[in-house]
Amino acid sequence: MHVRGKAFAMQVKLPSGEVKELLSVPHYDFNWQLTYRLKEPIKLPKGSQVLATGWFDNSPNNKFNPDATQVVKWGDQSWEEMMIGFFNVSVPADTTIMDVMRPKKKAAPMPSSAGGLE
Repeated sequence: MHVRGKAFAMQVKLPSGEVKELLSVPHYDFNWQLTYRLKEPIKLPKGSQVLATGWFDNSPNNKFNPDATQVVKWGDQSWEEMMIGFFNVSVPADTTIMDVMRPKKKAAPMPSSAGGLE
């Protein structure tokens, strides 16, 4: 995130539905773009999902906001915004790329709400 970033969090949703907090940065600061490491590594079971959530403040109350009257779009520059949650994983040495990157099964089509028309 850039200068409008307000807070950031990462969680993991386990296949059981349980959600565990991995990272909480309640007072995000653009100047603190650090690497955060878990105290202890955790083993994630197959089917786990890593969730990243960012909150922004595009109001005049944000003293770092360059112009609260402007629409903000995605971009690499600090007057634009982005939100990316990078994380590292390790796998056993005998793991192949296909073990990690298997294509997802095609989801069943969603039912239409337009009188049965698709």
